[in-house]
Amino acid sequence: MISLLAHLVTSKVEDGLPLYRLAKIIERDSGYKIPSSTMGNWMDKVGFDLEQLALAVADQVRTSGYLQVDETTIRVQDRKKKGSTHRGYFWVYHCPKQKLLVYQYAPGRGSKVPRGFLHGFQGVLHTDGYVAYETFIRDVCIILANCWAHARRKFYQALRTDPDRAAFVLKQIGKLYRIEEQLRENHSSAEQRRIARQQKAKPVLRRKCPVDSIKCRPCGHLMF
Repeated sequence: MISLLAHLVTSKVEDGLPLYRLAKIIERDSGYKIPSSTMGNWMDKVGFDLEQLALAVADQVRTSGYLQVDETTIRVQDRKKKGSTHRGYFWVYHCPKQKLLVYQYAPGRGSKVPRGFLHGFQGVLHTDGYVAYETFIRDVCIILANCWAHARRKFYQALRTDPDRAAFVLKQIGKLYRIEEQLRENHSSAEQRRIARQQKAKPVLRRKCPVDSIKCRPCGHLMF
């Protein structure tokens, strides 16, 4: 029975097969007729039983000292309006060290969503440049780290108005990319990455622009 439930969950969630189609496949292959409504009840039971496991994983993720967070849109069926959908959001919390992922659904994209999930979290929070994460700057127990790919876009756009300094920063970011590429190719551990970034990336970050000093208002962000 466990293998059957695992097959149903994988087929529906991972492969996107609807339950009525799965019922036809099972009847054709085995001769057993299982109503899709019965399968739906099984899916509900599996989801209920796995909820405690999901909560335990979320608690473990919150105890990590380093998390990567992002959100993406998803179309959600509207029960009140048949045949229509509305926009929802999947928030993803990734713990690289323990290789754990937690998905949280929310109807909105406001800062209250990650704030609620990350209550009690202490450490480095790695995000993109979305404004909702900036509220974490005020948290004394959280260090907000931003993504170089998103920061790079702004300097690329600045090539039109300030080509010399923007080109210098883009060159430095390219050096950081090459350091990270080499670490990935060598399958470096987390500790090896930390040491390499201190020895190689930090001098790149500290180098001043020869054209002119680049003035930046301190904002509490780290980008690495």
